[in-house]
Amino acid sequence: MLERDDEHLYALVRKGNEQAFKYFFMKYQPKLFVFCYSITGEEEIAKDLAQETFITFWEKRDTIITDYAVTAYLFKIGHGKCRDYLKRNNLKSNFSDLTEFQLSELELNYYEEEKDILDSLYYKEINNAYEKAIGKLPAQCRAVYNMSHKEELKSSEIASKLSLSLRTVENHLYRATKFIRDEMKRYALFLF
Repeated sequence: MLERDDEHLYALVRKGNEQAFKYFFMKYQPKLFVFCYSITGEEEIAKDLAQETFITFWEKRDTIITDYAVTAYLFKIGHGKCRDYLKRNNLKSNFSDLTEFQLSELELNYYEEEKDILDSLYYKEINNAYEKAIGKLPAQCRAVYNMSHKEELKSSEIASKLSLSLRTVENHLYRATKFIRDEMKRYALFLF
């Protein structure tokens, strides 16, 4: 009879023992399904993603080298599958969906071992594209945008600090926001 210790079980799976993999699947599929469902909110999608995760795990069983629990690696694969699903289906090509995606990304990163949002490669890519878009703005427009969004100053405060009219500040903010949205749409479409 199989020893139920995960490391021993994985050693058997790694050798291609289908009975051990079946036990591993039966033991962790419900937990993985709940994990995927909590992220996607869709039962059928969660079932598919959990299934894909186990398929990937099986296919890579002899190349997986991990310094932490095998189950953590399984859930890391599941995390990647969920993230890919969210990228394809939540972000699409509409920048307005970015906020919803970022919330989902934050939720996903809660389950990562590091629990550090900056470790998310995709988040870094989006943030870099955002910073590059800001960098392309004309100097005064960029200053107004940064004061509004990074320093969280009101338009009237910005106008006072830069000796500009309120209408000029609002025009800069409108143009900057429109430009950044356009830049991010192109970036999002390029990624997918």
